[in-house]
Parts: sequence; C-alpha cells; structure tokens
Amino acid sequence: MGAGVAQVVLDQPQAVQLGPLNFELPAGFTPARQREGWGPFTSTWERSVDGAVVEQVLAGELGTVESADSVRVIVHSALAMLFEGYQPGQPAQRELGEHATVEEMQFHFGEDGQDSGLLWLIADDQARVGVVVDARAAGQPLQAQPTIAASLLLH
Repeated sequence: MGAGVAQVVLDQPQAVQLGPLNFELPAGFTPARQREGWGPFTSTWERSVDGAVVEQVLAGELGTVESADSVRVIVHSALAMLFEGYQPGQPAQRELGEHATVEEMQFHFGEDGQDSGLLWLIADDQARVGVVVDARAAGQPLQAQPTIAASLLLH
C-alpha cells in the first residue's frame, strides 16, 4: 500500500475468470495488471484514494494440486513475501454447492499489524485451486470484499 502514480480506474464492475475462479470487482479499481514473481498471484487490481493505493486485490490459479497443506504453504509464503509483517488468522471452510469448496481467512500485515485483508482459497471438484486476496490499508473499508464474496458464492 502507499503512494502511487495516477492510474486508469474503471467506472464499471469487472468480471474476473481465472481457472476455477469466477468473481466480480466493483467499480473504482484499475484494470488487471499481470504479475510475475508474485508466487501464485498472476493478476492484481488496485483502488487509490488521493494518489495512494489503499486496497489491492490479488488473484491467481495454482492448477491441480495434491494437498490442501501444500496450497497453504505456497500461498502463505507468497503473502509473507508480498506483505511486510504478514500474520495469518484462523481459516473457516465451507462448501460452494456440489462442485467447490472455499476456505476464507482474515490476516493482518504492516509495521504495526493494523493493515488487514481477506484470503479465499477455492478448490473445485477437479482439484484445481484458485486464490483471491483483498488487502487494505488501516482505516480503509474493504470495498471489493462483499462483491467478491457474493460472486464467489454464486459460481
């Protein structure tokens, strides 16, 4: 999070599809930016206030995996690299219909642990796994979180 340059912001919601992931971002975020070297995260979107990035959404697909534990190690390692002071919370798991499962977890990061975010791991019935993260600066609302959560539940 922090200072950034002026960016294009979309005034319409964005539909996102990455492997088993289907979700929607509300208006106010930048178009997708492709990433390399960010672990499983291949796309990011940002929301800024007064030129400073205050919310960032990261997403990617891990492909077919053998165990939930290996997925967690990959994702938590990447988040620890990307977010200084990353502190994972306790995950909660639920079924998404007959064909998918989602694990949701809140986390904190930053120098004082005041920044926070939500992580969703989504596994489909073909053992493909996608990951979505919505992170925000302290004092900022997670504007994308309700839209992402609702759209994940619909697919």
